Amino acid sequence: MTNQTDARQADRRRRLLRLIVLGVAGLVTVMAAVLVVAAYRNDAAIEANRVAANAQVISQDWARTTVRFTGPDGRVFISQDGVLYPGGLVEGQRLLVEYDGTNPNLVRVAGRTADLTLLPAGSTVVITWLVAAPLLWWLRPKRSGGTGSVDAAAGTSSEDSEDKVGDNSGDNAGDSADDNAGDNADEKVDDKAEEKTAGKPGETADRKADGDPHPADATRNSTFVTED
Repeated sequence: MTNQTDARQADRRRRLLRLIVLGVAGLVTVMAAVLVVAAYRNDAAIEANRVAANAQVISQDWARTTVRFTGPDGRVFISQDGVLYPGGLVEGQRLLVEYDGTNPNLVRVAGRTADLTLLPAGSTVVITWLVAAPLLWWLRPKRSGGTGSVDAAAGTSSEDSEDKVGDNSGDNAGDSADDNAGDNADEKVDDKAEEKTAGKPGETADRKADGDPHPADATRNSTFVTED
């Protein structure tokens, strides 16, 4: 029982870890898909109200690249949300950008589209599943070993049950044979006793029928004859 309990607990832990790995891999996949879809939606919004302008990179870090540009009406805009598709840009660089005329914060580098997101998003998904797949295989439920243990335990229990049944049957058969033998012996003794008891009155009756005098009567008769 202890081995079976440990095996079940280990199997539960494996299943939990397997679910965690599946959850992380699935979350990364969904996030990559959402990123691609969002990029195409931003492109569609820019294309609907596209305005081109000259811009300059004023800051650049791992999170965002901020640009400053001047609109056709002379107003200066700074993209608070960063510029889309900023690969290769450096601080102080001048470039041409395209933005949504109704939303100047939605800016992209001119000539770049959402197609550029397919490669990094796809690579992220592929790498994620390349890491997750071996982990999922390693964390797979080991049903064969557990089943073998259960089968072995069941076989042992079955053999023990059969042995117990055989022993009980043998004991019961021996007890029944002894009881039957004792009963038969007692019955034979009782039958013999009854035959002996029944035989004595029969002999007396036969003697009376044949006219044999009782021994006591014969003695008395002989005594009377002697006196005469």
